[in-house]
Amino acid sequence: MNRRIWSVDFISSNQIFAGTDSGAFSSSDGGRTWISENNGLTDLYVNSIILSPNGYKYAATSSGVFRSNQPLTDVKSKNHGVLEKFTLYQNFPNPFNPTTAIGYDVPVRAHVTLVVYDILGRRVETLVDAERQPGHYEVTFDASALPSGVYLCMIQVESFSETKKLLYLK
Repeated sequence: MNRRIWSVDFISSNQIFAGTDSGAFSSSDGGRTWISENNGLTDLYVNSIILSPNGYKYAATSSGVFRSNQPLTDVKSKNHGVLEKFTLYQNFPNPFNPTTAIGYDVPVRAHVTLVVYDILGRRVETLVDAERQPGHYEVTFDASALPSGVYLCMIQVESFSETKKLLYLK
């Protein structure tokens, strides 16, 4: 795919969704071939894309958030019962105003730290600083008291860390 990709959601190692500057696309062969998923989209500049647990695709654009008309029935849920690795998911929606959901997976009992930083690296808010049992978690980040801008969300668990970019637009 020769497009600027803004968001990727992996359902499995083969099933991938991508939000690009020219629409939403899916691949069922690990990214070798891509299919347009733009049916119903009025704005093809897709900032963020995600597949919900009930199979609906959500695409965030500058015109709003769009949901697919039909859920996918041939894609297995992301939650296969046993989580294989620590994962920080891209927040949704992104861009957001003023709240956004941030999901993460914990495959083994561990101490989790989830912190939001401003673009200069200053800590804005600690969302999680606690021991977690294995499972999928989701927290809400409320930026209503902050200025518009780019923020970074970083998860740290044992020797694992990952960072995602959050875009807050008032």
